[in-house]
Amino acid sequence: MTDDLFALAIELTYTRKRKLQRIALRKAVSTAYYGLFHALLTMFANNVAGRGNARAPEYASIYRFPDHALLLRRLLDSADRDIQAVASVLQSLQGERLKADYDPQPFKMGRQAAQELIIEAKEAAMIVKRLNPQQRLAITAALLAPKRR
Repeated sequence: MTDDLFALAIELTYTRKRKLQRIALRKAVSTAYYGLFHALLTMFANNVAGRGNARAPEYASIYRFPDHALLLRRLLDSADRDIQAVASVLQSLQGERLKADYDPQPFKMGRQAAQELIIEAKEAAMIVKRLNPQQRLAITAALLAPKRR
């Protein structure tokens, strides 16, 4: 799903109808955010339920467990360099997605800036796919059992 979301996001940046360009760019930014978010949800659910159980009804419940704020907080808390890189991109994208989805002011981001954001999101999703088992476990543990202070 993540690759399809990124492909759609890029496609949206090429909307030619002048009347739709701004809304298409908004949707492209939002879609890029969700591409990275779903890459993280997939990693989490696969780590908890097992990759081979994606069709089990319980998998969907596990997949939907982390909410946006919790996921970002736990990633930002990590000392791991790769996880921090993903967290930084997710945080930036989340801010832009909130503007794109909810700010009634004219959307000022242009095509090139949106495409660069999509590329960043896609690169972060590739980092997520390349995380080693220990890194995936660290994220999963942080989401399921945050450290007590």
